[in-house]
Amino acid sequence: MTTSDEDIKVEDVGVPHRHRRGEKLPASINNTLKTMEIGKSFFLKTNDDGHTNRKIGAIRARIWRLKDEQPKKMFSVHRDHKGGTKGIRIYRLEDDECLE
Repeated sequence: MTTSDEDIKVEDVGVPHRHRRGEKLPASINNTLKTMEIGKSFFLKTNDDGHTNRKIGAIRARIWRLKDEQPKKMFSVHRDHKGGTKGIRIYRLEDDECLE
């Protein structure tokens, strides 16, 4: 650990522009999540590990926003392979009865 002010030099450097856009989810995802029965799941295909991570983040954010309307609904998101195709699987879990 250093304590000298000379060790850290604060610079006026701009933040680099990010060219990434938000991850797209299927248009029907909201309806699917709202109407999905307990014990059911669905698969979303991804292209590679980076795409899988972005898709997981997007679906978790969507589920989080759904909690405002239907706070008891519980889901689980996992990496999965279906017939050699990478992707993610979203499972509908039992309702959380502790949330009233």
